[in-house]
Amino acid sequence: MFEMLSNILGGVGLFLLGMTLMTEGLKSFAGDSLRKALLAFTRRPVTAFFSGIAVTALIQSSSATTLMTIGFVSAGILPFAQSVGVLMGSALGTTSTGWIISVLGLSVSISSYALFFIAAGSATRLFVRGRGHYLGTALAGFGLIFLGIGLLQAGMSELTSEVDLSILPSGTFGARLLVLIIGIVLTVMMQSCSAVMATNLMALSAGALNFEQSAAIAIGAAIGTTVKAGIVSIGATIHVKRTALALITFSLTTGILAFLLMPVLIGIIHFAQRQWGLEEGAVSLAVFHSMFIAMGVALFLPFVHQYSALIERLLPDRGTGFTRFLDKSLLSIPCVALEAIGRSLRECRSALANIAVARIQGNTDEKSIAQVTDSVNLAISEIMSYLSDIEMDCEDKLSEARRISDFHIMDHLQRLTAVMELKEVHPGSPRLLELEQRFSKILKPLGEPTSPATPEIHALSEEIAVAYRTQRRTILEEAALVGSDPAELLKKLDTLQWLNRVAYHFSRIETHLASNSDDAPVRSS
Repeated sequence: MFEMLSNILGGVGLFLLGMTLMTEGLKSFAGDSLRKALLAFTRRPVTAFFSGIAVTALIQSSSATTLMTIGFVSAGILPFAQSVGVLMGSALGTTSTGWIISVLGLSVSISSYALFFIAAGSATRLFVRGRGHYLGTALAGFGLIFLGIGLLQAGMSELTSEVDLSILPSGTFGARLLVLIIGIVLTVMMQSCSAVMATNLMALSAGALNFEQSAAIAIGAAIGTTVKAGIVSIGATIHVKRTALALITFSLTTGILAFLLMPVLIGIIHFAQRQWGLEEGAVSLAVFHSMFIAMGVALFLPFVHQYSALIERLLPDRGTGFTRFLDKSLLSIPCVALEAIGRSLRECRSALANIAVARIQGNTDEKSIAQVTDSVNLAISEIMSYLSDIEMDCEDKLSEARRISDFHIMDHLQRLTAVMELKEVHPGSPRLLELEQRFSKILKPLGEPTSPATPEIHALSEEIAVAYRTQRRTILEEAALVGSDPAELLKKLDTLQWLNRVAYHFSRIETHLASNSDDAPVRSS
């Protein structure tokens, strides 16, 4: 009995560890190209759905796909409707685990090669530099998965000889409901739908469960994932809560519908076995799992815009803080966490741009300006703390460059808050007035957080700097003349200096924001 339990529990443990290593390895091996690929195919909900399937099947983690999606929505680069399409795709993509196990883990004796994969992966991880290092991690994880499957098979075979499983209920609505609840409980305990499905497939293959019981557990596993989503959403940002609600509603509806139609769905499987030669056992269960998830997708995907709009109405975004996009659940995926930081920094930039325009136009409310600058400084402190907590990978040069660039942006934002303390902008020469008007015109669009980087600001900043250097001497010489008003002229000089400093800092901020985009190289300070 002890050996049997050791094989089952150890097999589950090795499977979970292998899944974690394989997911982390593949995710790191793909690097930022995974983020770009996901974004490239999310222009419409349908393509977003297929990209969700592909990414989840590739990295074998619906959680990682979900976290990336949350980050893209938080950063404002992916509409919520498209993100819901990705989430549905990830739900279907996670059923690929069952296919891998049923086709490779059971049909092919790949467990005998598990130790070879572990050895090859460990050697690659130890001796290969660069991205190959992560490929070694994935290979070792792949080997651990099938080593765990081998132990599970042995444990389940012993279970059928040691324990009389005929006592488990079967054939009635109440029996299916009880087994469904067991599937939910197992998923909550293991915190992994894939691990439950692996155990379920092994039990079915060993004869420990019949097909109806395994089908009920598969449905229970799909419903059980909603518990984890609900827990994660507690105290999280509005984007995480919306994502959790969308997942919970989709999974619950799909699971309940599949449970009610279970006799019909099993009948379809039996028909396919008789008429089309569908392999019985694990392969049929993998088909059943994919089939009822696809049924839920067919129900929701055509109405994804209405569905996402309903979620947004149920959970409206009332947040106004600059750091409302920063969620701790994103820290494990650097490229996504950096996207959220970029959104917060753009909001800070926009708030200061509006203040600068108000200063130039003479529409100043000192109390409101002080409140905004204090809020920006507080936000920068929170962003710095969040940035320090990101689980950075020393080999991820692109994310490291973006992180450095973000620190540059925060430095310029802090200096801008100090510059905004100038109480009054005085009129100057016609040339200065013309520069002020042009600068104000460029700054106005930056008052919107979603506005793209403005290249025109760099040329104007240089022009203002030249004007400051040339007119400074002229103003000082004029102030020295008999009969002039030195105090008034020095105020004009203060205005010119203020304009020069503000233009410089905004120019540098726009440079680094542009460098953080996918199409621009990273620039130094």
